[in-house]
Amino acid sequence: MALKISEIELYQLLEPKLGEVEAESLVNYVGAKLNNRHELDSNLLATREDLVKKTGKLENKIAELQVRIAKTEARLILWMCAAFIAMTAIIGLYFK
Repeated sequence: MALKISEIELYQLLEPKLGEVEAESLVNYVGAKLNNRHELDSNLLATREDLVKKTGKLENKIAELQVRIAKTEARLILWMCAAFIAMTAIIGLYFK
């Protein structure tokens, strides 16, 4: 449950206990901290444009990885064929 209180109400609550100067200083400090936190929170939020940019970058990375995987598969098949031919030649020479 969020407690909503204005700066004036906070000042009026604190002024009798802390004094005028201290209450005003504390209210100003709390207000500045809350404003700073609000700015930090709003900077962390992603906009729709941010998400579109990130999605585009991720799609590009996925496409690049798919190409690299396909090239790796082709090289693997090539090496397996070469190894099979070499083993066949060695076995052929052994039984000759």
